[in-house]
Amino acid sequence: GGTADGQTGFSANRGFVLFRLKEYASAERVFRNWLTRYPRDKRRSLILLQLGLAEVRTGKFADAVSHLDAFLKENPSHPRVRDALYASALGALRMKDYASSARRLANWLAGAEEGRDAGRVKEAWFLLAAARFESAEWKSAAAAYHRILKGYPKDGRREAVLLKLGVVYDRIAEVDGVDGLLGWVNAHAPEFRKGRLFLRLGKDRIRRKQWKRAAAYLRVAAQSEDPVVRAEGLFRLASANVRRGNHREALQAIEKIPKEVEESADWRADAEYLRGVVYEGEKQWEKAVKAYRVAARQTSSPSVARAALDRIGRIESAKWKK
Repeated sequence: GGTADGQTGFSANRGFVLFRLKEYASAERVFRNWLTRYPRDKRRSLILLQLGLAEVRTGKFADAVSHLDAFLKENPSHPRVRDALYASALGALRMKDYASSARRLANWLAGAEEGRDAGRVKEAWFLLAAARFESAEWKSAAAAYHRILKGYPKDGRREAVLLKLGVVYDRIAEVDGVDGLLGWVNAHAPEFRKGRLFLRLGKDRIRRKQWKRAAAYLRVAAQSEDPVVRAEGLFRLASANVRRGNHREALQAIEKIPKEVEESADWRADAEYLRGVVYEGEKQWEKAVKAYRVAARQTSSPSVARAALDRIGRIESAKWKK
């Protein structure tokens, strides 16, 4: 009996040494052979864990999840349960089993101690957000992204997170409408400043010529506390409303744009041209001509200048005919 114990111990120890040397493929072979030869040995649980960890590193994710799940089932109170749970979540993620990975990561985070394992906790939040995004769990993904923004405000991936959050918001709005989305954000992330993100969403919908959805997003941007965001939000909102034929609403928006912000904006000539279109639509001819003249002087676009001059000519020609 002692000799057999020595042999099993020696072969297992060799696997641990190889694992520490980061020779994971060799360690995996040792652990796999060990389990085949000694399936009922008292060290089975630890070897199952190490085999699963090695398989995650060698890209055998299905096998890794299977072995790690077996370890978790057989040893629910083992001191290394959390290591197995985290590794199985990574394996499921690499297999593109996003729902399973998200569930495992959420369970792991529920028992995490931020101070003791801060680096892994942070990584887990990013992975959880990605898993929920990929499994189209939009509100859960939004909650995870907001947790990241709040918990790690200086992380270099912040802009990428905001881009993902914009996609998530768009998906929620497709189901619940923009008002429903706003209700969710105000309930779950009331501290989040929505203006810049909604401005981006509105501009994207303008590019797609989806004027109604664009206007809904831009109304939010137009209420931003940031004067630069608010000003551009009003300009873009006016543009969307012109496209929808709502000249009166466009006029209300464009007249709220603070002059001091507009004067330094790169869209100021476009705003003046739009102002001319709105005034023309409201039959305020003198204001329209004045705006078109400013647009023609300020713009660096020959086509905008030509369009502004053409409109001035058309208005003045109509005047002479009268």
